[in-house]
This record gives sequence, C-alpha cells and structure tokens, in this order.
Amino acid sequence: MIDLFTYLSLSAVSIGQLYQFFIVALLSVLILFSTYFSLKKLPASPHIKDRFYVLFVGFITIILNVGLFFIFLYLAKRSVFLPTRWLPVFSFIIRAIEVTAQTILAVTLIIAVTHHAIVRRIVNTLFTVVGAYILLMIVAVALPWTSSLAERWLLDTNWAQLGVYLTNLALTGLFFFISRKKADPYLKSAIASLWIANTFQSLSILFPFLIRFIMVYNLLLILGYLLIEIYIFDAIIHELSSTTHEVEGLNDQLEEKIKSRTEDLYTSNKELFHSNYMLHQEKEKLNALIENLEEGILVSNISHTVLMINSSAKTLLGIEKSVIGASLFEVLPDKSYIQDIHQIILKKVRFISKELTLTHPDRQSNYIHLRSSLSTDSKGNIIGIITLIRDITKEKELENLKTGFMRTISHELKTPLTTILGFTETLSNERRGKLNDDQKNYIKIILDEGLHLSRLINDLLEFTLITANKISIQFEEVSLKSLVGEILESFRPQAALKSIDLIFDSSTNLPSIQADREKIHRAFLNVIHNAIHFTEKGNVTVKFFTEKNKIITQITDTGIGIEANNIDKIFERFIQLDADGKAGFRSGLGLGLSISRDLIALHDGRIWVESKQGQGSTFFIELPVSR
Repeated sequence: MIDLFTYLSLSAVSIGQLYQFFIVALLSVLILFSTYFSLKKLPASPHIKDRFYVLFVGFITIILNVGLFFIFLYLAKRSVFLPTRWLPVFSFIIRAIEVTAQTILAVTLIIAVTHHAIVRRIVNTLFTVVGAYILLMIVAVALPWTSSLAERWLLDTNWAQLGVYLTNLALTGLFFFISRKKADPYLKSAIASLWIANTFQSLSILFPFLIRFIMVYNLLLILGYLLIEIYIFDAIIHELSSTTHEVEGLNDQLEEKIKSRTEDLYTSNKELFHSNYMLHQEKEKLNALIENLEEGILVSNISHTVLMINSSAKTLLGIEKSVIGASLFEVLPDKSYIQDIHQIILKKVRFISKELTLTHPDRQSNYIHLRSSLSTDSKGNIIGIITLIRDITKEKELENLKTGFMRTISHELKTPLTTILGFTETLSNERRGKLNDDQKNYIKIILDEGLHLSRLINDLLEFTLITANKISIQFEEVSLKSLVGEILESFRPQAALKSIDLIFDSSTNLPSIQADREKIHRAFLNVIHNAIHFTEKGNVTVKFFTEKNKIITQITDTGIGIEANNIDKIFERFIQLDADGKAGFRSGLGLGLSISRDLIALHDGRIWVESKQGQGSTFFIELPVSR
C-alpha cells in the first residue's frame, strides 16, 4: 500500500486527507464538549455515565491523534531534518492510534451487560497493548541490527497496519456479540459504520487499487462520528426528559406532603389552642383552689425569691402587701430556717420542717408549722421549693393540756405504785416475819403486776415526752454489741420459763456508734421483749450486719408471725396483735414498738419487719455509726 505521506506529494489527495482530518477534528471537539457537559452536569444513570466516559476518552485520543498527524505532516514536508525511513513509522503510529480510538468507542456496546470496572480495565489494556506495540516498532526501526528487518517485513509490506485493523475488526465483532442487542441503536449504527470503514481500509491494504475509493472510507468514518453525536444528543434529551418527569413527580409528592402537613399543622394548632384553653382553665381552677386553702402555701425558687403565696399564708405570717418577687428573708421570720432550705436544694435531705411562735402586737401569739420540700419536673430539674404553713395554735394548746394531764396522771399513779412495790418487796423478803406458801404466792402476784403497771406508766411517760417533742438526746459512744448482749442476758430467765433459746451471734466486728445509751437500750429492749412475748417455743436469734456507715441488727423469732395486711400497723400507737397474729387490743398499752420506732428515728435510723403468719418474724434495726 502507498501510505499517506506518499500521497502528500499529490495535491488532490493531500487536500482530501486534510479535509478528512479537519472534519474529524471538528466532530471530535463537538463530541468532546457534549460528553464533558454530560459527565459534569447531567444527572444520568451509571450506564450512560460510563458510555460518556468511554466516548470522552476515545475522542480525546482522536483529537490528540489529529494533532500528531499535523506534527508528522510538518516533519514529512521537511524530511531533510529527518531520515525518510521514519515516515512509514509515523504513518503506522497515526493509523494505530486512530484504530485504537475507534476500538475504545466500540467498547460502549458492552457497557449495558458489563460492570464499569471491567470496561475501564479493557480501555486501559487497549492503551497498554497499543503503546507497547508502537514502542516495539520504534525500537525495532531505531536499532541498526533490526531496522532493515523491520522495514522489509513490517513497514514495506504494511503487515503491521493490517494487523492493527484486523484486531479492531475482531474486537468490534466480539463487542457486538457480547452486547446481545442491548446497545443503543444509534450507537450500534455508529460502531457498525466505523467497522465497515476499517474493513474497507483492510481491503485497501490487500488490494491497493481500492485506495482510489478512499472517499468511501472517509464518508463512513464521518458518518460514524455523526451518529455518535446524534446518540449523545438523544441520550441527553432522554435523560433530561426523565429528570424532568422525576422532578415533576417529586414536585407533586412535595405538594401532597405540604398539603398533608398543612392540614396536620392546622389540626395540631386547633388541638393546641384547645389544650391551651383547657390548661388556662385548669390553671385558674388550681389558683382558686390554692388561694382558698386553709393551709398557707408559699413557693420560692432556688434564689429564695417568692414566686407565689396564697391568702392563708399571708394571714398566718401577718403580711398585708404583695410580696411576689420579694426575698424569703423579708417574708419568713426565722432566718435560720431559710438557711436550712439550702439542704433541700443540695438534695441532702428530702424536706425540712420547723415550728415557730409568731408574736403580733395587736393580737395574741400563735404557733405555725413550716414544712418545705423540693418540686422537680420529670427530668429531675428543680422547679421550686414549696413551703406549707399550718396554724397549729389549737393543736399546741390541746397538746399542752394532754401532756399536762398525762404527766399528772402518770405521776399520781407512779407515787402510790412506788410505795406499793416497796412494801411488797419488804414483805417478799420476809423482813417482817415468815410467810406461808399462799402468802408468798400472793405477794409474788402483787409484785409482778406492780412491775407490769410500772412499765406501762414508764411507757406512757416516754410517749408523752416524745409526742411533746420534749425528749432530750445525749449522744455518746455506745457499743451496740455489749448493749444487746446485756438485754439478752436480762431476758434469759423469762425465756427459760418458755423453753426459748436466745441465740446471740457476736462474731461480727462492730465499731462503736454515736447514740443515747438509755434511749437505744429502751428501743432494743422493747423489740426483743416483743419477740420473746409472741414466741411460744423455738428460739430468738440476734445477729449484726455492716453496710457502709451503718449497722443493721437482725432480730429473728419463731413466733406466731404477722398477717401481711397488719405489717404496717404494728408500729402504730396503742395497737397490739392477738394470739393469731391479727391486729387488736390486748392487755397493755401497745406503745412498745411505737416508742422503739420514734427513739430509733431520733437517731436517724429506721426499723422495719419481714414476716409470714405462722413462720415467725424478723425485725431489722438500722443505725448510723457516726453522725
């Protein structure tokens, strides 16, 4: 075959070749612009994006090849600077790159049925193989001992170019087969046009006379590129149309959602308005209820600013003007109580309370009881401090009357009882003469009942002091283990009469506690006496546990037990259990456990019981080690 540079010596063929490359360059620039726009701006599907990417790479290669053609053309016209044996090499390089670009364009046929990673690998492989082929050709021509062989067998016979074209035809045919008619019609027509053009070019290598019809090759080439441009514009229009339909659909959905949301908001606003109205009504009712309460209510914040106060509170405190926004120091007469409110704010205590005596110049003094507690929301945030104010003047008067009466009665009973017990002990010791058995029995009955009556009077006096808040506590170091041991030893004779074993587990090491020995002794005495009293057989066991800064004493008996619905009642005043473990009224005052609970509470401790009827009871007494 006569190569391009041979035909450049003929003006007609030279102009035709130049027209071909100018048109190819123009179409390539147009297609490049279209594909670049599509890759950057068009919201296309992955397959369309991959096709545009391959087309972009192919036409970049074509434009670079056109530029390379004009460089080689310049060198061919001035071959004085270049050996003529390189001109066929240049012609081969241009043809090889052009055919490679067309093969890359044919790869678009298989994108619909192949993963995009494989497509890119095929494109990279084509570049690598053709680049290696060209490099091998250049090396073969450049080396002195292989140049003559390369010129004779590859360049002069044009077998190298024929191999490139045949490879393109084979690969393009394979791509047509793999696509299975799934490629775009315009794209298939374009690649088919390029395939026919390269077939014609292959035939012209075998049959040189066909070079006269080179215009057929050029027309088929231009037709293929035009069809590719038509495909690109068609794909852009189709994707834009699809995008437009999607946007319209999204707009319709958005309008429906906005309409639905607007209706929901209207309904919510309506319900909110109704809720606000009902809340306002409830607030008015609550304010009216608080305002008309007999007890005073005062609400303040953590800064001790008054937020709300009802009429009863103002009356009890002797306030006539509005104090909303004022400081608690201006409202409450006891400044130390306000300082104690800090303990609530710091959540060290749940509430505080205090009784105050208010002196008014125009009327008699009255007593009030203050009780403050913390108000929090569902998340634990502090809303304010609520202080309840109650007039306890009448209660105080009644309490004083009751206390005086009970004290008087107790003393009036205790004085003759002491005389009776003294003379009874004298008779029992037979200091005034011998007694017969009946007399001894009578004296013993008198002494036992007198002692029982003495305990009742002591309970009554203790109860009177506790209820009047006049009991005094003297704290000292107390060995709880020694104290309980002494109590158990004092009950052993009584327990032996009933065949009850007293078990004392003293193995636990206990620290001394801060307590009033007399009061704690009385509290434990009542509980242990209660356990022995309601146990007919079996045992009473005492053991200790330690927990952080606390000592827990466990007193277990095998007695009658307590019904579940009576467990909370046994610490009430004047309540005892009968032989069946039911709440009732027996001989005695029923103050023992009640006094124990109050005495333990004065030591910041607590007492509770676990029991099942017929299976005994277990009392737990918890006391702090230090205060």
